Amino acid sequence: LVSNTGPKQEGYNYCTKCGRIEASAEATAALGGPHEKPFPDEKEPQCPGSGTSRGLVLGTDFITDIALFSLRVAAPLKLKPGLYPTDVALRTVSEALAKAASSMLQIEPGELMAEYRPALTPAGTSGLEAEIFLYDTLPGGAGFASQVAHHGSELFEQALTLMKTCPEDCD
Repeated sequence: LVSNTGPKQEGYNYCTKCGRIEASAEATAALGGPHEKPFPDEKEPQCPGSGTSRGLVLGTDFITDIALFSLRVAAPLKLKPGLYPTDVALRTVSEALAKAASSMLQIEPGELMAEYRPALTPAGTSGLEAEIFLYDTLPGGAGFASQVAHHGSELFEQALTLMKTCPEDCD
């Protein structure tokens, strides 16, 4: 499931009469009253408004192949969900794994992507476990994620090498 919570995670306002949508974070908030329709309508170009659903989150199912890797850390290390250092660390590992996987499979970098989340366990809630998932960007999947799932140790070794040899001298 892929979701879009909009700018500032405030969702979207949706006019149930004409289908126009705008970010809830936008200052205009024109959907509450009369506004232009999002499609050409020569007879009635204006929608009367007053049928707005607020804070809507957009989402879609994206069926593809996925490889899920669980990472555990021990105290004093923590991967507390929502903290900036956690996001930086997990984004870095995710990007390195996607890059390493693309290199291993000799595919274009955009054909395999990675994301992360707290593990759906008590350890994940307490910051001791996170999950990184690699997924094929082609709808329905191309089997890339499934292929790298069987080479976890090699994948992580190659990702670590990429991070250690960063040409920008990353820390």
